[in-house]
Amino acid sequence: MCGFAGAWERGQGPIGGPLADRIQAMIDPLHHRGPDDQGLWVDSTQGLGMGFRRLAILDLSPAGHQPMESQGGRFIITFNGEIYNCEEIRADLAALGHTFRGHSDTEVMLAAFREWGVEASVPRFWGMFAFACWDREARRLWLGRDRLGKKPLYYGWQGGSFLWGSELRALRRHPAFRGGVDPASLRLFLLRACLPSPRTIHPGLAQLQPGTLLSLDPDDAVPRLRRYWDPAEVMPRCASAPFTGDGREAEDALHALLQDAVIRRCRADVPVGAFLSGGVDSSLVAALMAAQGGGPVSTYTIGFQDEAFDESAQAARVARHLGTNHHAARLDPADLLELVPRLPELYDEPFADISQLPTYLLCRWARRDVVVALSGDGGDEAFAGYWRAFAGAPLARRLEGLPGVLRKPAAALLRATPPGTWDALTARTGLGGFTARHRLQGNRLAKAAAVLGADDLETLHDRLLTHGDPDAWMLEPAPGQPDPWAGSLDVAHPSQWMALKDARTYLPDDVLVKVDRASMAVSLEARAPLLDHRIFEFAWTLPPEYLVHQGQGKAILRRVLGRFLPPDLLQGPKRGFEVPLGPWLRGPLRPWAEELLAPSALGEGGFRSKPVRTLWATHLAGTRDLSDTLWPLLVYQQWRGVWT
Repeated sequence: MCGFAGAWERGQGPIGGPLADRIQAMIDPLHHRGPDDQGLWVDSTQGLGMGFRRLAILDLSPAGHQPMESQGGRFIITFNGEIYNCEEIRADLAALGHTFRGHSDTEVMLAAFREWGVEASVPRFWGMFAFACWDREARRLWLGRDRLGKKPLYYGWQGGSFLWGSELRALRRHPAFRGGVDPASLRLFLLRACLPSPRTIHPGLAQLQPGTLLSLDPDDAVPRLRRYWDPAEVMPRCASAPFTGDGREAEDALHALLQDAVIRRCRADVPVGAFLSGGVDSSLVAALMAAQGGGPVSTYTIGFQDEAFDESAQAARVARHLGTNHHAARLDPADLLELVPRLPELYDEPFADISQLPTYLLCRWARRDVVVALSGDGGDEAFAGYWRAFAGAPLARRLEGLPGVLRKPAAALLRATPPGTWDALTARTGLGGFTARHRLQGNRLAKAAAVLGADDLETLHDRLLTHGDPDAWMLEPAPGQPDPWAGSLDVAHPSQWMALKDARTYLPDDVLVKVDRASMAVSLEARAPLLDHRIFEFAWTLPPEYLVHQGQGKAILRRVLGRFLPPDLLQGPKRGFEVPLGPWLRGPLRPWAEELLAPSALGEGGFRSKPVRTLWATHLAGTRDLSDTLWPLLVYQQWRGVWT
């Protein structure tokens, strides 16, 4: 796992000073992504330069050094990620007469570009990747990103210079960078708690969307974009050729795919471990790793004092059954709270998924022993694991015929009900007593308000993932821009529709951003077997009842996991990687929040003081938990103080 950056300075004459110095300045802040090596390549006649920081995982020798030139020197590449079918492609190329100096996947990519061209080669690659490649012969720049968006890539014009890099902090170091905050992007961030691709917080810059290739020729004013893999197009094609076997055959086929995906992601010349929460996805990954033999798997989890947020006991039970070398750290709230001031350092673009805090600590904990850690990311999006997919969407579909005059007042009543009432309701309905655990159940009941108030699945998805009403807060309304998360899908079943929507939006823009920045901050490579595109494509061939059964998602995954774990370790509600943010904002984080939400600070940030202060006062009074709404605003205010 690595980081790279580059610039093509095409206009307005020389900027001044050596181009190599500017490229070096761009990769310097990416040291955390690649502490083992660095490299530069420049062509001053073209005004084009590329820089690279390396975290050595495969081929630790100098043969893996980047930027790397192809044999003959036509292509020069910087590449971040892993190509998991590298050996098969290498064999195909060797049969065609290609030879190799080392055994890095980067060298295989370059040979593929020579043989088939960039555009035809990239769809052959299975993996997680982002790359920049200069074609000397065609004088063409290529940027590319993996199918599901595991690895990041930013780009855009700044004056007469076209810039790109793994993180925005690299682009900011180029003298052509202009900065600023795009109001439309800020509005979307406050709605979503992340930046929906292709938007970024800065005007003129964009994220390359997952499954996309960009090309730029010397005469192009606008880059050409082609999406070579899009879930919205691939899923209907998969569904049109459904799996024809019975349930047992489907389990066998999925088991084989999962095993292959795990084996490929365990290949490394450095120590490999796994995150283990005790949930379905991470337990399945750990079980498949253990099944390979070769000694105990190292697994890692972190626990919390509050049992509502603590998964360490379940993880320990799973680890004992699988026989892993388990490492568990129990965190004090202070461990999480001390990270809050560091968020702009870890996330150089506004990002406000509160699970970013424990995710970083988990990565830091694992990095003491391993350089690669396998995770369970992707299972929820492929197999309908979120509540909105396995319960919310089917319920909304059943309620579509109910008149809005009945549904919408009920939704408003649910939204206005104080948290204490939810606690009492969960107790009376047999969900338990007045513990923090049942606050999570109350939160789930509160989602029912979104179901009741939604006219269709698009509206439901939007409302369940909306964090606030920035139009009421911003001093100057943002110009109207299309929402990148909007758009119809050609999927009939509500659970499959919702899972596909998450695969196109929430997965790359929230989940994968969170894990990439948290892991890279400590120079840890996080690999996710369930993000293998073959697994998604297989899931899309299955009938809905293989995903959702008896009110639970990931039904077929649970059955495969049942081959490794006893029934008592397969039970339990899904819990996210959450922290008690609401009480924290009323307690230890209150002084920090008060400073950021002071009327003068809000005015400097471009916000109306009165509506925001009203939200803050309501939260402090405890009549409603508005932490989900306030957190993106607080994160932005803190980010603005560092990066603008």
